[in-house]
Amino acid sequence: MKKILVLKSSIMGNDSQTNNLIDRYLAARKAKGHEDRIVEHDLTALDLPVLDGELFGALRGAENISPRAK
Repeated sequence: MKKILVLKSSIMGNDSQTNNLIDRYLAARKAKGHEDRIVEHDLTALDLPVLDGELFGALRGAENISPRAK
């Protein structure tokens, strides 16, 4: 038995090609008899803060940090 962590991050949800690929892969493993322990998280459903270039720069010690990044 394998532990598989699945992190889905597409805002397209069920229409996401990546999410569909993940689902097909897991279904194929199951069809082959694998009894995996799957932990799945939909990151788009969580209220996570956005890390963009501006905030990343502030974390890395950039000069002239904007008020938002402070």
